[in-house]
Parts: sequence; C-alpha cells; structure tokens
Amino acid sequence: MQVFTNIPAAEETAAIRAEQVRSLYANTPTAVVGNALVALILSAMQWSIVAPSAVIAWLILLMVALVARMLLFVAHRRAAQGNDSVWLQRFRISIAAIGLVWGLASLLMFPSHDLTHQVFLTFALGGMTSAAITTLSSDRMSLLAFSLPALATVIVRLLLEGTEIQTTMSAMIALFLLLTDMVAQRTYRTLCENVILRISVARREQELRSLVDSSPDNIIRYGLDCRAVYVNRMMEQTVDVKSESLIGKTPMESRFDGCIGVENYQAKLERVIATGEPGHVEVMVLSPDGDQRIHHVRFVAERGSDGEIIGAFAFGRDISEQKQAYEAVRRSETKFHTLYDMTGDAIMLLDEKGLFDCNKSALTVFGCATPGEFYSKYPADLSPPEQACGTDSVMLAARRIVTAIEKGTHQFEWMHKRADTGESFPADVLLSAMELDGKTVLQAVVRDISGRKQAEADLRIAAIALESLEAIAITDANQVILKVNQAFTRITGYTAEEAVGQTPGRLLKSGRQDARFYRSMWESLSRNKCWQGEILNRRKNGEVYPQWLSIIAATIEGKQVTHYVATFSDISQKKQAEETIHNLAFYDPLTNLPNRRLMQDRLQQALASSARSHNHGAILFIDLDNFKELNDTKGHHIGDLLLVEIAARMLACLRENDTVSRLGGDEFLVILCELSAVAEEAAVQAEAVAEKIRAAINQPFDLQGHEYHSSSSIGISLFLNHELTVDELLKRSDTAMYQAKRSGRNAIRFFDPATHAAMEARIALEAELRRALPENQFKLYYQMQVNNLGAVFGAEALLRWLHPERGMVSPAQFIPLAEDTGLIVPIGLWVLETACRQLKAWESDPGLSCLHLAVNVSACQFHQADFVDQVSTLLTEIAIDPDKLKLELTETLVLGDIDDTIFKMQALKKIGVRFSIDDFGTGYSSLAYLTQLPLDQLKIDQSFVRNVAVKPTDAVIVQTIIGMATNLGIEVIAEGVETEEQRTFLESNGCFTYQGFLFGKPVPVEEFESALNVKIAAKLST
Repeated sequence: MQVFTNIPAAEETAAIRAEQVRSLYANTPTAVVGNALVALILSAMQWSIVAPSAVIAWLILLMVALVARMLLFVAHRRAAQGNDSVWLQRFRISIAAIGLVWGLASLLMFPSHDLTHQVFLTFALGGMTSAAITTLSSDRMSLLAFSLPALATVIVRLLLEGTEIQTTMSAMIALFLLLTDMVAQRTYRTLCENVILRISVARREQELRSLVDSSPDNIIRYGLDCRAVYVNRMMEQTVDVKSESLIGKTPMESRFDGCIGVENYQAKLERVIATGEPGHVEVMVLSPDGDQRIHHVRFVAERGSDGEIIGAFAFGRDISEQKQAYEAVRRSETKFHTLYDMTGDAIMLLDEKGLFDCNKSALTVFGCATPGEFYSKYPADLSPPEQACGTDSVMLAARRIVTAIEKGTHQFEWMHKRADTGESFPADVLLSAMELDGKTVLQAVVRDISGRKQAEADLRIAAIALESLEAIAITDANQVILKVNQAFTRITGYTAEEAVGQTPGRLLKSGRQDARFYRSMWESLSRNKCWQGEILNRRKNGEVYPQWLSIIAATIEGKQVTHYVATFSDISQKKQAEETIHNLAFYDPLTNLPNRRLMQDRLQQALASSARSHNHGAILFIDLDNFKELNDTKGHHIGDLLLVEIAARMLACLRENDTVSRLGGDEFLVILCELSAVAEEAAVQAEAVAEKIRAAINQPFDLQGHEYHSSSSIGISLFLNHELTVDELLKRSDTAMYQAKRSGRNAIRFFDPATHAAMEARIALEAELRRALPENQFKLYYQMQVNNLGAVFGAEALLRWLHPERGMVSPAQFIPLAEDTGLIVPIGLWVLETACRQLKAWESDPGLSCLHLAVNVSACQFHQADFVDQVSTLLTEIAIDPDKLKLELTETLVLGDIDDTIFKMQALKKIGVRFSIDDFGTGYSSLAYLTQLPLDQLKIDQSFVRNVAVKPTDAVIVQTIIGMATNLGIEVIAEGVETEEQRTFLESNGCFTYQGFLFGKPVPVEEFESALNVKIAAKLST
C-alpha cells in the first residue's frame, strides 16, 4: 500500500470525507446495541462490588448518550444531502460524550483492592475500544475521542493501586491506545487510497466515454443476443433517434423509416458474434434532412479477459460522398474512352517494344483493319525511308523521341505512310512522354494535314495572284486615291467608290497627331522614297484606331514620283494584346496590384531613393492567417473575394507614393518610402502603418452574405541606402513574418537576427542530413534487454549520426528534422535493413542466435503505402526468422489512422513480425485500441520508471499499466531502468523484462557482442 505524501485535491478531500461520514453513520445501530449490552453486563458484574447508586447513575448517563447517538443517526438518515463536515463534527461530539461516560465507569465502578473485578472492568473497557476500532477507524479523531477518555481513567486508577500487575496492566492499556492510533492512521490512508482510486477509475471511464461519443463514426455495442447495450452520440445524430429507443433492441426490432439492408446487417452481426471473424456491410439510412445516405458498417467481436466472445462492436461511417466520387470517376472514364475513340486524330501508345494501344482513328489513318494488325507494325513501318528534308526516318525519329522525353512534349511535322497502300502523307505529330505502370511510354497524336498542306499551297498562290490581305491604297503624285482593295474597305469602312478621288489626309486623318509628325513623315518619303510607322487614323464610323502604315513612292528612274503605294494593317488587337501582356507581366490579375516582378522593380527604385535622400524605408511582409481554411470550407471564389477586399483596404491605409503588391496566394508586400532618417523614428512610423493595416484586416468582411473575420501576421524590415540587396530584404521580412506567426498570429514583428540565424542553422543541418545516408554517416547502437533473472534476450536498435565534423549528433536534434523533411523514410528503411542483416549475422553464433531485435518505426515511414511490402521483401531477401524482429510504434502513430494501422499490423503479424507500443502512457492512452491491435508488448516510458520510488502517482501509473497489460495478455517491458530499487519495484509488481543503464548503455555492435559474451562466459563459469 502506497503512503500518500500529498494532500488530496479539493474534490478528493470531499469524497474522502463523504466516505468517512457514510461509514461512521452506517455502523451506528450495531455500535449502540453493542454498547448497551456490554454496559448491562458490566453493571450486573459490578452491582455487588460497588455502590448500586453509582452503577445506576452511570448506566443512566450511558443510555442517555446512546439515545442521543441514535437520534443523531436518525436525523442523518432523514436529512437531505448536506455538509459532510458538519455531520462529521456532530458525530465526533456524540462519540466523545459516550467515551467520557465509559471513562466515568473507572471512577464510579472501580473496586479498590479487588483485582478480579478490576480486570473485568479493564477487559470491558478494552473490548469496547476494540469494537470502536472496527466501527470508528475510518476517522482517527472519532476513535481517539472515544478511546482516550474511556481508557485514560482506568490507566490512572490502576497506577494508583500501585501493585506490579496493575502497573503492568496500565502500561499495556497505554500501549493498546498507541496501537489504536496507528490502526486509525493506516485505515484512514487505506480509505483515502480507495476513494482516490475510485475517482481515477470514474474519470478514466468518463474519458473513454467522451472519446467514443466524440468519434465521427457511428458506434454501437451489442451483447451476445444482438441487442444494443450502448449507442454513441454520432449514431443518435445520424438517425435522429434517441439512444434509449435503440438500447435493448436488436437491429430488426429498432429499424427505422427509410433504412434499407437491416436484414443483412443483423445477419452479419450474428455471424461475427458466432465466429469472432470481422465483417462489414453497407446499409441505406435516411438522414434527418430526408436524404438517403449510404453507410459502411464494420463489425468487430468483443472478447472478455478469458478470450471468449462477449458481444460485438459496430462502427459505421457515411460513405455517400465516396460512392458519388467513384461514380463520377467511372463516368469520366467512360466519357474519356468515348472521346478517345471518337476523335478524328490518330492516338497511339508505344514503348521500347513497339505499339501497344490505339484508337479507332489510328486504324483509319494508317489503313489497318484490326488493332492486332496495327500492333504488329514497327513504327518504322509507318514512315517512308526518308523524310521530306532528306534525313533518314529512323534516325530522325530517334532524335524526336529523345527531345519529347527530355521536354515532356514535342510537336513537329512528319511524313507517314499507310500500311495498306504504302501512300505517304504529311502529318502534324504531338509526341508526349508519360509514366504508365512505373515505366516511361510515349503517346503520339497524329493528325493528317494533307488537306491543310494543299490549302496552304492554294493560299500562297492566291496571295500572289490576288490582292494582299493587308489594306492597300494607291494614289497619284498628288495623293489622290486611285485604287483600294477589299482589305481597305474592311478596315476603314469606306468602299472603293467612296475612297477613290479622295485624299487619305482628308478621308482618314484622326487629328490626334500634329503637323510636325506629318512633316517628318513627308520629309522621310521625299528623302528615302519610303516610310513606315505607327499612325492613328479614323474609320468611317468615327472610331480612331492605330494602324501600321508603310508608304513606298513609285518613281521614274528614282527621281520623279508617279504614285504612292500605301499598305497598312489594323493593329488595335495587337495593341490590346500588348497592354494585356504588360498587365499580366507586371500586375496581379485578381487584385490589380503589382506582382512580384513589378514589386522588385519598385523596391529597387525605393532603395535608390533612400540612397539619394538618406531616409529610411521599410517593407512589410503580410500573410493572412488561416486563409487556407476559408478556401477549403467556402471555396476559392470566396477566398478570391477576400483577397480583393483586403487589397482595397490596404491601399486605403497607404500614401500615394507607397506600394502594395501581391506576391501570390495570401501573401502581400508593402513598400514604405521616405520614412524618417532616424532609425528609431522610422521603425515607429512603419509599425504605425502595419498596425493600421492589421486593424483594417481585423474588421469583418461581407463575402456574398457570409460574415468573415480575418487576421494577419506582419513582418517588418527597415532599409537604408543599398546596405541590403532586394533578396536579403525579402528574406528578412519573410523571417520576421514567421516570427509573428509563431508568436500566435495576428501580430507584428520586426526582423530578429537571432531567429534568422536559427533558421540558417536548421537549413545547414538539413543539407548535411541529406548527405548523411549516402555517405554512410549513420550507425546503429544496441542496448540490452534483460529479464528478471538477468538473462539477455534481446536488444533495441538505436540510430546514431556520427558526423565527420560535428561528431555525435543528438537524435533529439536530427530525428524531428528528418521527420519534417520526409528523410525519415529512406533512413528508417536503412535502419530496418541494417537491423535485419544484424539478426542474420547473429544466427551463426550460438550465443547470439536467440536474440530478438526491436526497431523503432516513425509514423511517416509506417503510413507509406508499400511499408508492408518493404518489410516482407527484406525478411524474404535476408532470410531471417520474422519472430525475432519487433517493430516499436508510438501511440500517436497508432491513433493517427487506426484503420490503416490495424490493416498493416495484421498483415505483418501474419508473417510473424511482433509489435510493441513504445513510450506507453505518455500520449493519449486509449484502452479501446489496445483490444483492437495485435500487440505483443507494451513499453513503459522511462519518465514513469524514473520516479517510481519517489513519486506515488508515477508508481500507481506503472502498477496500472502492468496490471492492464497482464490482464490483456500483453508482455510489458520497462525502459530507463537505472537503479536496483527501480528494478525491484517493477519485479514486485509483475514486470519481468527491463532495459536501461542498469544493464548497459547503447553501444556499437562490437561492444554489444563483447559485453554479451562476457555475460555468457560468467554464467557458464557459475
């Protein structure tokens, strides 16, 4: 029994007091009857020895005290729940009164010089005290209140008698009083421990029930008769039925409107209870809003501590969306195959062996009757020996394939050949490289462009024979229009009849360009006999438009001008395209804010301005908090609305010469120019603007009727002159922004060099960690695992990084980094393979062949889709006994995806691999998953083992874990055992396997084998 050194908490103290009061009052009737009987017997025995009046007086006093105690008992029974402290005090007073009356017996009925009756009186008082120990030991004060007055007087009277035997009797009674007090203290501690244990059990049960009730799955627990004994809240919400309506009924008895498949549900349930094998079924359930929902239900048998089936659990989940998604994918595949076969282009797939798939158009284009005939052709069979350029088709095709693989896609023209007639035809080919079933294949889309080539030839002829598509106007030497083409009419709106006889200046001039422009144009014409450039002219409808105009002067022998030939084209669309391209290149299309490219240009200008004026500037890196959640819950269109609104609010917070830009996603950058020349004042000014922006973003947004509250994290970096480059400034502000994020978001932070240095150090360590595995810097250390007899039965493989410059890098430093970067997956595979090969090496040594090896597996590695295959392959290739390999998983890993965990553990369990839960008790220890997982071992975390001798709560936790594991039939091992006192405690409580510095530190395999051989030799010598 543990001794409690801490005062119980208020809740536990109240519970202990309530238990005291209940126990004390419950024993009252028995105690009163016993007191009365003993008093009557004592009075009868002393009647003839002492004065009868004294006996009668004492007996009356005792009966009054006993009646008062009974009245107090009746009042307590009838009273409503009240203050236990008050009832306890009342009880103590009544007991003290009775003790005083019994003490009076030694005064009134003590026969002087009559040893026999003195002994009888002493025996009666001792007996009453012994009875009090039974009924009052739960409250030390009550026991002492009775015992001290009852026995103190007789002790004094015996001492006054003065004889040796009477003095000895008084000493024995005093010793009896002392033992009584010790019994009371021990009983009180036992009471406290029992009450606290009940409170702990009740809390655990409540936590377990809360966990089940908060589960997103529908959970029902059934008895052997298929009647529900528990229903969680999610089930009530799913079917809109109170649990009381379902408990005590079979699925058929509790079926509700709209539920389809209950018969099959009950049949599956009965089969699971009968066989113990898991089962599953799908049912249709009518949701509270009237929709038919598909639920997948999984049945798992529940077994008692003896392994017998005592019922079953049903876990249900709504899979309607999954079903709909599957159907959508199926429809999409059908549509794709339809389009694949209906398209007019030939589509084919080929790999290093040749053609292996095609659509119907491919058969038509290449003149093949069946797919089999097409697949029998080599690609070279579908091309002429040489291409139009004269290059060998096979060689040129090889180059095209290499280009497609390197770039991903490659489009080109190619001469193909029909398989049936041998006729060649030109084709436009789009060659794309892709991954299919783990290998690179090529998809070729072939379009017969024979018609297009013919059309191009016809167009070339038409362009020569007919007029140009550009507008053409021919004037005489006086600029009077003589002839125009159709393009002139289309562009200007003037017909040939309207234009002929007019001058271009009078007909088309927009008035947007001054006389100097036209003078320069005619001077160039006079000097060079040609001019070209951009000009603004006016259409017939009055619209001014830009055109590209070329004028050539036709002369006689290069001297006298006879005609002018003007060709022009409408470049309105080109201008619009240029403006659009400019906007796309420099502005964010959603918010119309400058994008990253324009921002960098503006920042360069701000740096130059700061160098000229010697004033500080600042950049504010702004990131919206929890923006992804808005996109995920409301959709990207709502997220876009928020970004537009925030851009407008930030613009309203800035001066005209400041810049706000959108870097992408939910990140913005503000450039503040012309701040104070004093750094402190500039910082205050920048912080004021940042606070203004933060406050504006904190105001609620109305996003299509949805009120949304946003916040931002802002990082600030000041600049002066060209002390820092643009990239360094951006990196500093980004670092400051992440400082604001880590401080709790919705905050403003200036750049902190210390944080920046820490990030740089992490980046450097990550780069070195990526080289550690290829450069063989990792090594496995081994720590012994022993039983209570001291025999080594196995070891745990522990990863160590021996850095060539840093030396031994702590696992606490590089393991979390490896998990964050995903490097833990290849590292974990190396650890697993190295451990298996070590087991194989030990098989040839009789002293080591019996060893088991425990390997830690990270969550990232375990949840890889091919983890089971990796382990199975290693065991097969290395050819070791799977039973000697034990994978240690953490509680967080197990609970992260329980279904995936169970599936993989069961798959590995079938091939013989054993499992252990590492650091048990440090996470959210769920009793539910212990019964579902095929566990072989629980490992008690060293944080509990370390304090078992000094911290009662840790000792209780360790005892609980050992007891629970024993009852579940799971082996338990304690890690971190460093003292013999810890090992003795563990062994005395049922833990017989250990690991820790008491038995050996983690060491390289050579030292491990050497130490083990020493142990084996020592054992053989004894």
